[in-house]
Amino acid sequence: MNSALLIVAAGKSSRFGGYPKALCMLKDEMNVDNTIKYARKVFDEIYLGLNIETVNSFDLNVDAKILSITTGQGDAMSLLKLTRLVKKDNPNLQRLFVCWGDAFFVDETPFIEFKEKIENDDWNVACSIDEKPYAWFDVDSNNYIIKSHFKKTDGEIDKGIHDQSLFCFDLNTLEEYLMDYKDYLGLNSEDYDPNETKEVRLLDIFNYHYELNKPVKAIIIDANKILSFNTKEELDKIVEEYC
Repeated sequence: MNSALLIVAAGKSSRFGGYPKALCMLKDEMNVDNTIKYARKVFDEIYLGLNIETVNSFDLNVDAKILSITTGQGDAMSLLKLTRLVKKDNPNLQRLFVCWGDAFFVDETPFIEFKEKIENDDWNVACSIDEKPYAWFDVDSNNYIIKSHFKKTDGEIDKGIHDQSLFCFDLNTLEEYLMDYKDYLGLNSEDYDPNETKEVRLLDIFNYHYELNKPVKAIIIDANKILSFNTKEELDKIVEEYC
């Protein structure tokens, strides 16, 4: 059975001055090159999903198949569009691993550990126990996600189950579930609309699925192996310590 990773970097990067964080330089390579380098040790096929503006603005030479879309109304809508392109390119693929393009991978171990631990559930999320996470999950006794929380709206906690920007989806249900939640929110379009306040966020769908008895499984992996950055200073710190 072939395995594939989709790196999603199709946002507008408004929080990083409009520059795609996936394409930020670490030392001798872009952040996405670092992700691909480690993913190549684990996956048969790697896709890089970008918005059309990024593809037209950069002369990219990466070791992955580039897929381009118009940015969706939220990360889940961009994922939906990219999923369709993956299925068209690889119609026999049953499971799709996904990571966000702005994640920095210290090494390949998160991919290996997550792949070894995933179960037969439709959706699995790599998580770790992190201090002061920007987002975290309530889970039941079987580690199925009950509710997603966000620091911006729910305040800060000392420690929590935090997603690691790494997921695994059953391709037979992914498009169906994403479309279902879009319709539930009452969104008419999949495309980005600056005047539309609603957007389809992947982590919000987990709450909805638990209520529908289609729960998403949190898979605990080692912490401090996947990092994030939102400022140039945070990126510089990663480069100094790991590159």
